[in-house]
Amino acid sequence: MLISCSLFSINLSGRAHGQDAVETEAFDKAFKGLSDGSAKVRGAAARKLGQLTLNPEIAVPALTFALKDSDMRVRSSAAQSIGKFGGDAKFAVSFLIQEVEKINRRRDAVGDSAEAKAAYRATHGVIGDGVRFMSNETHFLSHCISTLGKIEADPDTVVPVLIHALKDDDEAVRGAAAGALGEFGADAKNAMIPLIAALGDESQAVRLRATEAFWNFGPAASGAAPALTKCLNDEDVTVRIRAAVALYKVAPEDPNEAAVQVLMDTMRNQDWPFRADAAYAFTKIDAEKVTPDAVDALRDSETDEHEQVRRTATLTLRQIGAAKTADGPSK
Repeated sequence: MLISCSLFSINLSGRAHGQDAVETEAFDKAFKGLSDGSAKVRGAAARKLGQLTLNPEIAVPALTFALKDSDMRVRSSAAQSIGKFGGDAKFAVSFLIQEVEKINRRRDAVGDSAEAKAAYRATHGVIGDGVRFMSNETHFLSHCISTLGKIEADPDTVVPVLIHALKDDDEAVRGAAAGALGEFGADAKNAMIPLIAALGDESQAVRLRATEAFWNFGPAASGAAPALTKCLNDEDVTVRIRAAVALYKVAPEDPNEAAVQVLMDTMRNQDWPFRADAAYAFTKIDAEKVTPDAVDALRDSETDEHEQVRRTATLTLRQIGAAKTADGPSK
């Protein structure tokens, strides 16, 4: 299905006040590109509209119609770009949900047989995203799910859809659902139990997104503290770091010494990206809750052998207002 410009009886030129000629030309070209005969051109046009984020009253409906494009990759690009418009993309909510539910019905009809599921996915093409391979349909579904968390939709309408997605067979979809639920924060309180279960998912990516989701829940998710504490022993370093931050978020009145220790231990990790990530994690915590021992660990990191770790530690100390101690200014 191609997008016809005749769907919109508008004059595209100079649509927005203050929009310069270059932006207007780029927008016009991208908008018209959605009706091109080439799927490659349509996909590039959908991505460009998401980069521009101009004229949402025109772009969002056009991208929404592109959710039904004949090429699944174009549909994925459209779904992803809709999310770039944030709250200006509410028009697309019901259409995104329709696409998610349509795919769910098709998948449910396949049955539980592993062979049948594998054959089904094979018929939808397989693409690589640089990390893993997934079906074109899974790619599209995960983008629809992620976007539902970005456009300030009604939680009563969207959260049940996202909870269902947490049970999907594909880790990309489960991870997208966990991330999207995190966007709703405490408004997704009905998702607490499923998200706690996701903390024990077999996929590192899903566990990671689930721990991050709790960052936005705050004290409303205090019941997740025991499960997050278990995540401090996760086999993945990044999950441990995110869990430590999440514990501070859900239980701000009860600083978890184990969480602090995880971050300090990670700042001594042999791999510098993890050391930098742990140092940066303290910027996500209320500065008043950062212990003196943690401040000392950050000061030690200012002499780390890797420049990025040193720089991150210094910036973190400045941000949490702890650049000075009784011994004087930080190095």
